[in-house]
Amino acid sequence: MNSLITSDITTSADKALTNPWKGAEAIHFFLLCQRQLYQKEYNKAMKTAMRLLEYEKELGTKEVYSIVAVSCFFNQCFRECSKAFVKLERLPELTEKEREKYELLAIQLFSRNPPIDRRTAMLKCPKNSCQAKISEFDTSCKECGSHFSPCIASG
Repeated sequence: MNSLITSDITTSADKALTNPWKGAEAIHFFLLCQRQLYQKEYNKAMKTAMRLLEYEKELGTKEVYSIVAVSCFFNQCFRECSKAFVKLERLPELTEKEREKYELLAIQLFSRNPPIDRRTAMLKCPKNSCQAKISEFDTSCKECGSHFSPCIASG
């Protein structure tokens, strides 16, 4: 099956085909993040939500940044939550009323919680030749560009 899909993608004339598994992964991580939020596993939920940024095209910008904002808020990472709100407030398809609701909610949240992340674990980049420090929520290294594969079970 995989070789047939890969063959279709590489031989397609219009290149409109993308990896069909990417959509399945997107839905899986989206549902996993929601489950982690309901189970009050906020650190795991934020890690999964940050992974969802790679699936913006498949899930939609509004859905991705909404769950990122919620996950970051409950994990007390208000800087990342603020970034998600900025992205949500700037969506071109929003009505003026929706934009005002996002702005009002952001004011309420960040007047009580300054946009500062709680202290997060910093780790060494897993690539042997890179000495950069990465956050536990990073999905790639900003120094060497290494991409970190997700755990399908935990996000």
